[in-house]
Order: sequence, then C-alpha cells, then structure tokens
Amino acid sequence: MTAVAAIHIASFIQHSIAAKADRLQAVVLTFHMEK
Repeated sequence: MTAVAAIHIASFIQHSIAAKADRLQAVVLTFHMEK
C-alpha cells in the first residue's frame, strides 16, 4: 500500500467518524429540546 493510499484511507475514516459525531450531536440536541 502506498503512502498516498494510506493518507486517503485515514482522511476517509476521519471524515466518517466526524460525520457520525455530528449526527449523534444532532440527535442529542433534539432529544434535549423535546424535554
């Protein structure tokens, strides 16, 4: 595996984790608003 491929995979994983965190935060905020 080339270094470029490793960098692309790492950034892809980082972006997917960030997207999941954003969704989770949105769900938590919505849940708090409903209380």
